[in-house]
Amino acid sequence: MQFYYEKMRQSVSIKLGFRIRSKSDCRTLSSLIAAQQIGNLSESTLYRFFLSDTIQKFYPDTLNKLSIFVGKKSWDDFCNHQETSNSFLQTNGIFSEQKHRTSLIKTCVFNDAINPLYDFFEQIPLTIPEHTTRTIVAELYQSLYENKNSNLKFYEHLSGLPYIRNYFFEIGADPDFKIHDYEIGLVQYLRFSNPNHSEIKRLQEQIFAKSMLFRHHYLEGQLDEAKAISIELFENEEIDLRLINKIEVFPASRWYTYRMWWAKNWNRNSISRVEEDFLIFCKHIHKTGNYIDKQIVCYNALDVLQEEGNKSVLLNYILHLFSDIITISIKSPDFIHQCMRLIEPNGIKRMYQN
Repeated sequence: MQFYYEKMRQSVSIKLGFRIRSKSDCRTLSSLIAAQQIGNLSESTLYRFFLSDTIQKFYPDTLNKLSIFVGKKSWDDFCNHQETSNSFLQTNGIFSEQKHRTSLIKTCVFNDAINPLYDFFEQIPLTIPEHTTRTIVAELYQSLYENKNSNLKFYEHLSGLPYIRNYFFEIGADPDFKIHDYEIGLVQYLRFSNPNHSEIKRLQEQIFAKSMLFRHHYLEGQLDEAKAISIELFENEEIDLRLINKIEVFPASRWYTYRMWWAKNWNRNSISRVEEDFLIFCKHIHKTGNYIDKQIVCYNALDVLQEEGNKSVLLNYILHLFSDIITISIKSPDFIHQCMRLIEPNGIKRMYQN
């Protein structure tokens, strides 16, 4: 039973974006569970589950509510998924609970063994459980991150595979570019865009990858490179708001927020219009989006606006608009950083922020 308890602690931490380490964190989790209308779990109950040193059993009601919070129907459903996932991972040489053993993924990455990696990821269905995929993507990320050689062959040969595109690049996005050659990886991701996909799907892939590249160059001070990509993103007559509003929230949100950087640096005459478009988008997502959608939009807004601090009228409006997903006091020291840590929506950063 302790194995499943620990799996639940990990699952909750990944959803939150941080590991439960204090009574304050327990209070935050309690508020989030209540806000999602799952029920009431007290701070003291959560403290016992996450921070108590004693081995104990917990009421089914507690375990069921935590299971619903991480996306499962019940505690039994959560345990069954974990058992299935563990069997799949062990069969495929991924030892998530045995850190001293080297997985087959890591062995292949370190030795540039592209063919077996290709065969493995080609045959994985896109329908396997989320927590299984999370473990696989985390293992792949760690392998590419630790690889002392080049990752170029991996990107050149595997960037066209649906599983790699959907889970490694998109859901497991690495916006801080910590993986070796990640910039080249995104270029290869764009290269392998399927011409047979719909216009909206192809646009979504373009917006996703180019927005990631734009943010990276902009924050690194590589303004010539950032400007060149901004022309493709924000001065392209084939991209209009009608199309942007049809793609998924994650790339759309990045387009709307990074467009403000573009306007302030290279098209100041458009600032008012760009900010107005951004606010309309934020209000729409707040009204119609789910909890994760709101996290994505709020996080990206803070990412762009944080440099202006409390002086920004726009920033303060965003904090007010999304106050339903912000559970820490605005008076807290380093409030914006804490808020971004709490609502972090990016896949890989959530996995490794624990």
